[in-house]
Amino acid sequence: MTGFKSFAEPEEVAIEDGMTGVVGPNGCGKSNIVEALRWLMGESSARNMRGNELEDVIFSGTASRPSRNFAEACHGDFHAGNLVRDEVCAPMLPFFEPPSSLPAG
Repeated sequence: MTGFKSFAEPEEVAIEDGMTGVVGPNGCGKSNIVEALRWLMGESSARNMRGNELEDVIFSGTASRPSRNFAEACHGDFHAGNLVRDEVCAPMLPFFEPPSSLPAG
């Protein structure tokens, strides 16, 4: 995943067979991982991912890092570090209104 809230850089999260837990201190991004998984599984409402608009779910930048203009979550089956089944990715791009000077349609 990359670009989801606190994850500016690509990050790989292994979800193994059985039960996987995400544990860490407050503010480390646990819920951001869950939101990336929800997006990958088809969630399209920013409100259900603790935002008002999709832009709220994408990394907004810091004093030392620029903001991202997209986020992406991917899933692939790996065995011993090798991709054994096709990877599926769900990009998140903010939706922009066309300028009013353009004709509709």
